[in-house]
Amino acid sequence: MPKTPAATTTLATNAPDDWPPVPLRDSVKQLDKLHLLTSIETAFRAAELPIVRESYEEVFPHGLLKIDLVVQTPKGPYPVFLYPNPNESAAAHFNFLERYRPLLVRIGRPVYYAPEPLPHTFQRMPLDMVLGFDRLPITPVAIPTPGDYAMWLANGDDPDLSRSAVLGEIDDYYRVTRGHERRLFVHLLTDVGIAQTYEEAELAVADLADRTFRLPAQVSDGTPVVLTYHAERGLRPHIHTQFASRDTVLRVWRLMKLWARRRLGDRPGAVSAPYRWWRDTRRRALEALQAEKQIQSLGRLTLGG
Repeated sequence: MPKTPAATTTLATNAPDDWPPVPLRDSVKQLDKLHLLTSIETAFRAAELPIVRESYEEVFPHGLLKIDLVVQTPKGPYPVFLYPNPNESAAAHFNFLERYRPLLVRIGRPVYYAPEPLPHTFQRMPLDMVLGFDRLPITPVAIPTPGDYAMWLANGDDPDLSRSAVLGEIDDYYRVTRGHERRLFVHLLTDVGIAQTYEEAELAVADLADRTFRLPAQVSDGTPVVLTYHAERGLRPHIHTQFASRDTVLRVWRLMKLWARRRLGDRPGAVSAPYRWWRDTRRRALEALQAEKQIQSLGRLTLGG
């Protein structure tokens, strides 16, 4: 006797009306995000609705937000969140996202998918339960990726420094760290495990004197970076030029700024040598552009193989 095909249900969602319905087989006993994701990918592929990113963390001023999908439509992108267990906590999480203006401005209106509609709730979820940030997600590597690195790189999606959003992020970073650059470097040494205590890190910084410290590393998404520190220039990230798209460079600088705020607070100190160095570097670069000279990169360095 032939087997009866498993019945299907349609995932609940607040997606726009022109998005395809997403069927889910009732035979799935224990739902998780992978089941929902597989069903969504199948339905969207058939409808030619492109998924441009999956399972990543977006950097916002208050922390990192885990986003399950970003869907690109003619009306713009939509961040998508998956809730295998559509309980009150899930509803509170999504309610927060619907009100979180930085998400709405940078990406778009959030969309959810769940086996059942999210319940109505008056529960409010604290910001730090949605936007987390425990540590700098940059890890030292024993074998660095050889090649060129830069603080900013001119490329197809970010050709003009004067109009680049990266310039504003670097401005903000140097404003946040102003007067506290040495202390931030001490925090880096302890955070990545180079020094075991704050006192040990202080001694290491004192021994460095006017030399430049270089730390080959990679971001949590695998992007190769080099962190450098010099008393006159401060602590800076340099991104491998083969990976230095506009979005990647923005992400690295936003991570550094978020981490600096967590370690230093929001009270910039007195004008310092690194702060002056950045303002002078910025001014010279913009003056060169006004003189119709090309600026291909900032803070470029090379690691050999």
